[in-house]
Amino acid sequence: PASTVAKDEKQAWSVASTSKGKRRLVEPEGYETDTIDETGVSHLTREEEEMVASLTTKANAIKMLHSRIRLLTAYLERLPPSDVSGEQPDSETMDTDHTIPSLPILRQIQALVNRFDLVIPSDEEAFNKELLQE
Repeated sequence: PASTVAKDEKQAWSVASTSKGKRRLVEPEGYETDTIDETGVSHLTREEEEMVASLTTKANAIKMLHSRIRLLTAYLERLPPSDVSGEQPDSETMDTDHTIPSLPILRQIQALVNRFDLVIPSDEEAFNKELLQE
């Protein structure tokens, strides 16, 4: 019985020839397959496409945030040690490897750090539940 089913399936497929001698396998009528585009990815439902778009947007935002955090870290690491420790700089020991501190930039970094407690959700359990529902 299993071998007859396989033969029936094979017989349902046909070969189409072109005038150039090329042949291709043609699906039988009524044969259903997942539609796959030229990249080899099957088509997604509207809900799945929205989920992929949402996740892609979040991933791009995280990459951008990571890039900016690395930039801030590099800036802060290049500050002279006297600015980090709060000591008075010696004019004789000024090193050319360090960044000249910019007060506006340092103020903006401080304002950003002060806002971190606002980013943490007040109700973490509800936040985690909502996150899992997405």
